[in-house]
Amino acid sequence: MDIGLTTIKEADIERHIAVANALVTNFVQVKTGKAESKTELAGTRRRFVSTVSTAGTKHTHKVEFTKTIASINAKDRLLSLAQHGLLYKTRRGLAVALAVGDLFAEQTGLDALTKKNVAGDLSGDETERFRALVESASYIVAFAASAYLLQMLPEEGEPASDVDEPDFLFDTPQDALKGLVAALDFAIADPSDDKVMIARAREAARLAMDELLQRRARFSALGTFEQTHLRLETDGFELNGFDVAPGAKRSKLVMQFKKPNNRDKLELDAVHKY
Repeated sequence: MDIGLTTIKEADIERHIAVANALVTNFVQVKTGKAESKTELAGTRRRFVSTVSTAGTKHTHKVEFTKTIASINAKDRLLSLAQHGLLYKTRRGLAVALAVGDLFAEQTGLDALTKKNVAGDLSGDETERFRALVESASYIVAFAASAYLLQMLPEEGEPASDVDEPDFLFDTPQDALKGLVAALDFAIADPSDDKVMIARAREAARLAMDELLQRRARFSALGTFEQTHLRLETDGFELNGFDVAPGAKRSKLVMQFKKPNNRDKLELDAVHKY
């Protein structure tokens, strides 16, 4: 059922600014699966990955996104316009995404179940539904943040080709957002200029979107969101269910070769003879 257009209110976003600010400032990400070395491979941005299986293991990674942006041009204590824009849009996108998560919680009854969980009153089927809704809310928050960045970051310059996909956890909405910010943080380290920085950040957001869309079927409580239409008037940001944001997919370069006809061949032969 189509529930119509919902406007995201600035007051709802404002409630999440403090959390969004903490996420772009400093946090420790818990990663699972493959363990990567801190040393990059020579001539690449890739890190050494051990051939020994580390499935199921966990390790931590400190992320300081604001500090990473500030270190791009360490000689200047002030951020460039592009750097400030990326930092602001990332923080703004996180806050907007958390506000979207609140709307999902209201629509699905997750907010009421959260209160019962805090009071220790969950039991039976409610416990399982609560877990499924929390995971789905975390997925939606990550999706909304990725979509926001794809719509707000300019698409200019050559697209990046060596950006890693994010490592998402969906235990809570904040855990999901940590995966996105960590991917952005790694993507923008040591760019040659601001255009490259933005291109790399955009590519990280695109890869996040691709990763999320591939995992969509794993979440059982997303049905309500599919017909949701959200708009943030001040930013011109829109979400229409799980439709991919404009520009989220990078078009492939297709080259077509025209087979020469007889006339082209005769002209070519004439040139050769001359």
